[in-house]
Amino acid sequence: MEKQELERLGQNLKQIREKNGETITDLSEILGKAINTISQYENNKRKPNYEDLEKISNHYNVSIDDLLYSDLSDSLETVKMLNNIKNNYEFLNKKCLIMFPILSSTEAKQNQKFTRAIKLHKSWFNNFEHFTDHEMDELFDLYFDLYFETDLAVVRANILGIIFLVASMGNMSEIRDEFLSFIKHQGKTNKYNNTKFFVSNFYLDRKKTSLDEIIDTSKSEIDNFILLLLSNLKGSETLYNLREYYLALRYIFGIINNSFNEINNNNFGILLMLDLEKMGNKYAKNYLSLIRFVYNN
Repeated sequence: MEKQELERLGQNLKQIREKNGETITDLSEILGKAINTISQYENNKRKPNYEDLEKISNHYNVSIDDLLYSDLSDSLETVKMLNNIKNNYEFLNKKCLIMFPILSSTEAKQNQKFTRAIKLHKSWFNNFEHFTDHEMDELFDLYFDLYFETDLAVVRANILGIIFLVASMGNMSEIRDEFLSFIKHQGKTNKYNNTKFFVSNFYLDRKKTSLDEIIDTSKSEIDNFILLLLSNLKGSETLYNLREYYLALRYIFGIINNSFNEINNNNFGILLMLDLEKMGNKYAKNYLSLIRFVYNN
């Protein structure tokens, strides 16, 4: 790899990573490389092999040629950038999924159920179309066990991400009773019979209905459950930023239980998100980047 290519790659990699709201740690986990290795890539001190270039290309949906030869600094959120993206649908899909991050921790990784859940969760996000009903059922059974058996904040964070992902689709399953049972009964008794997680059934049953049809009669319960999960997101800057981000999304997605109408809640949520962006919240930055991208293109 020529020196010029190496310098271009380092610059492009850092910029596109930051534009996607990811840290060096995030990218190191995606590539399976040490944090120091990623830092050396970005600082032009080390060159990735072709296999890693392919992983970077696939993750960001940008061709290897563009990573090596193009200046992406002024085009990451423009039509010019769109022309460099291999599949626009996949790009938007990945941008949406970045809005609902999958978190882990050193403590959580010691738990075999969590390790399996994370593997399934990432597989689901990376391969929507081919993720099986059996895998979906297993994923949520594992998160159920972890929810009841541990106090891991990252478990709560990942459950929240799935709730907001479904809310962003504007669709939920016709299983309000099961969902309400789950959030009302925190004990383990008959948990598999009485508290089947609503998102699991959403994908297993493939029965979609408007979110409004559910929260018209259960908004308070849903919001209380979300607040319960959010109260556990503490102990690190990442968890704090994610908590503030999801608090704003409650207004934007209309999940919050208050007396204001949808328009007022949405507007207030956007204002909160803009404030978070100014404060350097990477999740808010990514969300607003996607919104601007969609409306500007």
